[in-house]
Amino acid sequence: PALRRGAQFVRWADQNGPGIYAFSRIYKGQEVVVVMNTAGEARFADFFVDNSLSPPGARLHDKLDGKYGVDAYAPQGGGAKVAVEVPAYGVRVLVRPSK
Repeated sequence: PALRRGAQFVRWADQNGPGIYAFSRIYKGQEVVVVMNTAGEARFADFFVDNSLSPPGARLHDKLDGKYGVDAYAPQGGGAKVAVEVPAYGVRVLVRPSK
């Protein structure tokens, strides 16, 4: 439902051509983070997510690659961030599992 109905927030966009574009969709207390790589080689991005829905320590799992996941962490200055690596022309759909 979050992908269809959620409010959208841009989290990262490479400014110098092909690379990472990341956004969150938030709906009814769930954040889904979509990270796309338009470059021909693997890319990495480190960006903020919603602190209340994906707080530091929360594990987000990739729904397209069950082996991949990231932990949100607390950067200096507060908030919550994730560090994501995406293969060439790949996509990650990161979701925090339901309780």
